Amino acid sequence: MESTAGNSKKDHECKNVRVLNQQCLKDILTHVTPGDVFDPAVVEFILDLADDFVDSVTSFSCKLALLRNSKVLLVKDVIAHLEQTWKIDFFGVGSGQGMVCGHLQ
Repeated sequence: MESTAGNSKKDHECKNVRVLNQQCLKDILTHVTPGDVFDPAVVEFILDLADDFVDSVTSFSCKLALLRNSKVLLVKDVIAHLEQTWKIDFFGVGSGQGMVCGHLQ
C-alpha cells in the first residue's frame, strides 16, 4: 500500500496518471451541462478532485481489508467505505463479498 524506495520509478509513473483525462471530463461536462463553458482552472480543479477521491477511497478501503487481516482487497471493502463515508448507496450490488479488487502488498 505504501510506496517503498525500491519502487520509486513505478511510483513516479503512477503519480503522472490521472483517473480521468481532460477530454473525457470535457465530454462529461458537455453531456451534463450542454452549452456551458468551463474555465481551464475549473477543469483542472475537478480533475484534481477526482484523483484525490480515488486515492482516498483506495487507501481507506485497503485499510479496511487489513483490519480484516486480509491482503486481498474485496469489493465489500470499497462499498463499505463509500456507503459509510460518502453516503453512496449501491442498490442491487449486494455485499460483493466474493468479488476481489486486488492484492495488497
